[in-house]
Amino acid sequence: MPLRASLLGLVFVTLTFSLTGFCSLNTHTHDSHRWPVARGIITNLGAKFIRVQEEYSSIRLKIVTSTRVVRYVDGSLTDLRPGETVDVHEANGIVYAITIELPPPPNRPSTTGTSKTPKNGNGPLGGAIQSITATTIAITSPAGKPLTLQLAPDVRITKQILGSYADLAIGEYVRAYFDFHLRALTISILNA
Repeated sequence: MPLRASLLGLVFVTLTFSLTGFCSLNTHTHDSHRWPVARGIITNLGAKFIRVQEEYSSIRLKIVTSTRVVRYVDGSLTDLRPGETVDVHEANGIVYAITIELPPPPNRPSTTGTSKTPKNGNGPLGGAIQSITATTIAITSPAGKPLTLQLAPDVRITKQILGSYADLAIGEYVRAYFDFHLRALTISILNA
């Protein structure tokens, strides 16, 4: 009888976690801070929650007072200043897009998660601006490696700004970092 009760209890616990979506945490990817992240479309909004539909699953995240909403807006070369952290997209040393990042709150993930130099010389990399001219940008990677790149004539500059919960809407594509209690830490609106 005790074995039967133990098995029944195990089935109950497994079924409970499956139905609550708790087991789906294993399917989400993590950034360099090991925070879980959900990427997808907002399918439901409440006063204290957001539901994000990913490719194969959905997740319901709690909105708390410390949840930060980040929006992306167009920027210009004049917005780039030494010391700012940027996410740079380049191909063969030519920069075609730059995102100016907001500093993350303490113990929270950055909103882009990019902090490395690409292995093949193409793609996104991140770092702090050392200097900027009309044609070049010099950055220092988080590993301390200096890098000077040419700016494309039509380089696209985007900057992150703080948003609010009111900026979120059903149908928006978002990236939401959350903790293991399913509390949203940072929600970035990606198609704004």
